[in-house]
Amino acid sequence: MENEAQYPMVHDTDDLCRLWQLVLEKQGSEERTLWIGYFDPEGVKHPVVVGIDDMPRRPTAGDAAHVRGLLQHLAGMVADPPSLMFSRPGDGRVTAADREWVGVISGLQRDLGVERPVLRGVGTHVAPIPLD
Repeated sequence: MENEAQYPMVHDTDDLCRLWQLVLEKQGSEERTLWIGYFDPEGVKHPVVVGIDDMPRRPTAGDAAHVRGLLQHLAGMVADPPSLMFSRPGDGRVTAADREWVGVISGLQRDLGVERPVLRGVGTHVAPIPLD
């Protein structure tokens, strides 16, 4: 993404939510999208943000395996762990499908050694969604 200076340094969950909010404002997403972003250890965003559109409403084991494979492939090219977020159309209420995605993304983050809350975007609003 160009003009990296407009994005905040990421020190905590609020910063991470704000960064993803800016991404959604800039790139928009009216589809179910899994977002992958990279940050260096100091919290400065790399200019790498990838959105995978047309994700299913509810994840399957195959979806998780495909995303895991992609993340493992990217790990060979980028040393820093990714930040993951999913976005979807609709209202802001947390659905059973949202919780399923949270479970999948939590597992992917665990596999990568990443300890961050799972974030969900609806429109341009981004918030952490607990696993339970």
